[in-house]
Amino acid sequence: MQHFIKTIRYIWSAPKRFRSILFIETWLHLINPWLLLTVTSLLLYRALEGSLRASIILVIGLTLLMYKPFRTWIATQVYLIMGMIRNIFSREIIWRKLDKNIRDNIY
Repeated sequence: MQHFIKTIRYIWSAPKRFRSILFIETWLHLINPWLLLTVTSLLLYRALEGSLRASIILVIGLTLLMYKPFRTWIATQVYLIMGMIRNIFSREIIWRKLDKNIRDNIY
């Protein structure tokens, strides 16, 4: 996520064939999880107000949770949101680049 946040400003200076990929990947990692959370919250609010349409959409979404790829996608979105929230309070880097000499000795 830190990488996508840093590269947003460079999307338009990237080679033309990579721009769409960078834009889509940035969207999927940074915007899409929050969009899902926002829409789900709005649907829940409208369903509690008595909206039949919002209730039907929520029931369809809950039913789709039985479908493993959809369930996996939802879990991924939750992990991305949790990661972004954690990133606000901590800039912890999980993966560190190994020194080439050490890496060569391991393998």
